[in-house]
Amino acid sequence: MVRLTYALRGPPSRESNDMKIEFRTVDIAIKLEQFTEDFLCNVNPKGKVPVLYHPTLLSHPMSESIAISDFICDRYPTLRPPEHAGTIDELIKQLHDISFYSLTYQTRPEHPEAMRLKLQELMNQPDVSPRYKDALQNKIKLNDEEKVIGLQAPSVAENIEKAKAFCEKMECLLANRPGSESMYLFGDNPTVLDAHTLPFLIRMQDVGKEFIIPDGLAKYMGTLKRQKEWEEISPNGKTIPDMSLAGLKDASLIKASVEASKTRTR
Repeated sequence: MVRLTYALRGPPSRESNDMKIEFRTVDIAIKLEQFTEDFLCNVNPKGKVPVLYHPTLLSHPMSESIAISDFICDRYPTLRPPEHAGTIDELIKQLHDISFYSLTYQTRPEHPEAMRLKLQELMNQPDVSPRYKDALQNKIKLNDEEKVIGLQAPSVAENIEKAKAFCEKMECLLANRPGSESMYLFGDNPTVLDAHTLPFLIRMQDVGKEFIIPDGLAKYMGTLKRQKEWEEISPNGKTIPDMSLAGLKDASLIKASVEASKTRTR
């Protein structure tokens, strides 16, 4: 979402506001780089991405997609045109009230426990520093509060309904946009709402929840997926990595580890 916001940014409000962002990949799936001491203690104690960092322009690393996108929008005004700012802010807030985790990992109930086991393993290392141990304990608490509850059936059902409600609003917005042939939500120019909506729709497609997406919104998604901005961000068009053979082995080992842990605690 943040990368697409930046890719669609348009001209800056003035030349001094132009930004050059260097993107660095954090492997949160296999290497779990978000659990390292440097990341948890110096970058984001929540152990999440994205994060925007600058040693002098920012007093501390900026996390959360909305906050980073707001930072970009302040410098690139076409991303949030004043006449549409209220609608954009309202719909982005509604979108981010949906738990992507619940809808992504619904079929992998072992995932939160696997994360907890990994965090505990790191915390039990003999040379773990006090600050790192505290950071890991906080991450375990966050994992239990957000991820364990997030995969329970009532939470998944609630988030599916939230996703449907959001998509219905977006379908209405599309139907009333100026010019039925316009590519974007508010006409010929992209906004931050386009930049956040497209990855969400593709994620629903990636995890087999196309039923959430109305026909008009599906067509909109298909059009934007073929644009160079998205193709450069995601050459395979997806929001989650394909599971390679090594990845499948890792997933199997994680599941086996969880089952073994359950057996030991019975």
